[in-house]
Amino acid sequence: MLVARRVGLAPKHRERQLLKDLQAKDRQLEAVKKLAQETVGQLKKVEGQLQENDGQLEKV
Repeated sequence: MLVARRVGLAPKHRERQLLKDLQAKDRQLEAVKKLAQETVGQLKKVEGQLQENDGQLEKV
Protein backbone atom coordinates (compact mmCIF):
# COMPACT_ATOMS: atom_id res chain seq x y z
CA MET A 1 0.00 0.00 0.00
CA LEU A 2 2.80 2.39 0.83
CA VAL A 3 4.39 1.75 -2.57
CA ALA A 4 1.04 2.27 -4.28
CA ARG A 5 0.71 5.65 -2.60
CA ARG A 6 4.09 6.72 -3.91
CA VAL A 7 3.28 5.78 -7.49
CA GLY A 8 -0.28 7.07 -7.47
CA LEU A 9 -3.58 5.77 -6.27
CA ALA A 10 -4.04 2.33 -4.81
CA PRO A 11 -5.55 -0.09 -7.37
CA LYS A 12 -8.97 -0.36 -5.66
CA HIS A 13 -9.20 3.38 -5.18
CA ARG A 14 -8.15 3.95 -8.79
CA GLU A 15 -10.88 1.56 -9.99
CA ARG A 16 -13.50 3.37 -7.90
CA GLN A 17 -12.34 6.74 -9.18
CA LEU A 18 -12.41 5.54 -12.80
CA LEU A 19 -15.91 4.18 -12.27
CA LYS A 20 -17.05 7.51 -10.80
CA ASP A 21 -15.47 9.36 -13.72
CA LEU A 22 -17.17 7.10 -16.25
CA GLN A 23 -20.53 7.50 -14.53
CA ALA A 24 -20.10 11.28 -14.58
CA LYS A 25 -19.24 11.18 -18.30
CA ASP A 26 -22.29 9.00 -18.90
CA ARG A 27 -24.54 11.54 -17.17
CA GLN A 28 -23.00 14.32 -19.24
CA LEU A 29 -23.58 12.38 -22.45
CA GLU A 30 -27.20 11.75 -21.50
CA ALA A 31 -27.69 15.48 -20.87
CA VAL A 32 -26.12 16.34 -24.23
CA LYS A 33 -28.29 13.72 -25.94
CA LYS A 34 -31.42 15.21 -24.37
CA LEU A 35 -30.44 18.73 -25.45
CA ALA A 36 -29.72 17.49 -28.97
CA GLN A 37 -33.15 15.86 -29.17
CA GLU A 38 -34.81 19.06 -27.96
CA THR A 39 -32.85 21.07 -30.51
CA VAL A 40 -33.88 18.72 -33.32
CA GLY A 41 -37.50 19.10 -32.24
CA GLN A 42 -37.21 22.88 -32.31
CA LEU A 43 -35.52 22.81 -35.70
CA LYS A 44 -38.33 20.66 -37.11
CA LYS A 45 -40.88 23.18 -35.83
CA VAL A 46 -38.97 26.03 -37.47
CA GLU A 47 -38.70 24.03 -40.69
CA GLY A 48 -42.47 23.54 -40.67
CA GLN A 49 -43.03 27.25 -40.13
CA LEU A 50 -40.65 28.12 -42.98
CA GLN A 51 -42.45 25.74 -45.32
CA GLU A 52 -45.76 27.30 -44.30
CA ASN A 53 -44.34 30.78 -44.99
CA ASP A 54 -43.07 29.61 -48.39
CA GLY A 55 -46.56 28.36 -49.20
CA GLN A 56 -48.06 31.72 -48.26
CA LEU A 57 -45.50 33.58 -50.35
CA GLU A 58 -46.30 31.42 -53.37
CA LYS A 59 -49.96 32.42 -53.04
CA VAL A 60 -48.98 36.10 -53.18
